[in-house]
Amino acid sequence: MYRVVNSIFGDVQIIQARRLEAEKTADDSSGIQHGSRALWNSLIPGTNANLDKKWVPLLKTLTTRSPDFLSIDDPVDVSDRLLYSSLSVTMENEDGDDVTTAPIILKLGPFEFVSYKDRKEKEHKAWL
Repeated sequence: MYRVVNSIFGDVQIIQARRLEAEKTADDSSGIQHGSRALWNSLIPGTNANLDKKWVPLLKTLTTRSPDFLSIDDPVDVSDRLLYSSLSVTMENEDGDDVTTAPIILKLGPFEFVSYKDRKEKEHKAWL
């Protein structure tokens, strides 16, 4: 997946947003900060080791709390899902400005897709 994204878009990063435990301060008494884990970033060579890993178990590993990653969210396990849309793909243009991307939905398993115009209307009973 990573190589395909990079070959199409150039310098890209694929991240998963998380909430992290943080020290409470006078400026922020919530004890929560927002962060992310990079599954892959074309500009961070250390993430190249992830290129040959299957991304579903990698996502779970990277979003699991550890001593150096104090996530307060549950690990992200998509092994039993058919669709997933919470990965962020970020990229910049040649001026270094962020480029807005359309939401990306990953199909994780087979299912029969029927467009809205081809779906049969569900029967329903009036509730009034």
